[in-house]
Amino acid sequence: MVLLSVQGNKVASNLKEKLSNLLATKISYAPARDDIWSTRIAESIQKNKLISIVYNGKERVVIPLEIYKEGVDSYLRAYCKESSDRRTFKLSRISSLTVLDIQELAPNEVPTETSPLSAHIKTHRSARRVRESLGGTTEIQYFSNEWLVSQVMALGGAVELTDEQLRAQILAKLEASQSLYL
Repeated sequence: MVLLSVQGNKVASNLKEKLSNLLATKISYAPARDDIWSTRIAESIQKNKLISIVYNGKERVVIPLEIYKEGVDSYLRAYCKESSDRRTFKLSRISSLTVLDIQELAPNEVPTETSPLSAHIKTHRSARRVRESLGGTTEIQYFSNEWLVSQVMALGGAVELTDEQLRAQILAKLEASQSLYL
């Protein structure tokens, strides 16, 4: 009986020590990258500061216009200096963001359609990626033919446009690119 009492005390002591160690463990929290980006972007919008982002591996300098949520995803609408047009960037695809010490306002007239255009598409594969890039898998809304053509080309055959004029634009771009590789 004495042996049982001694072993029971050892087990209880070990358990007490383990629980004490576990309860003494500090719990840490790191905010999601999207939350950090949202805060920095909001500050740069208020101060009219340019931001430099790395988006899908490509560096861009943009004039941030607004941040918005669509479902659970957050987006940045900005004027892209490289493309001289408005662009929408999904925050989760931004791998780096730096607020630059340069103030600038977006041009008043951005070469974009004022009302959205509509196109029908056929999705051949990667429906999730198509939906993320284009906002749908059968009918999509867009503001710039150049943007739509570039997105469809970037999807590498996962989607097909049904409109003949848009198909002709893609074919012309492909033919121009092909000459670089022949």
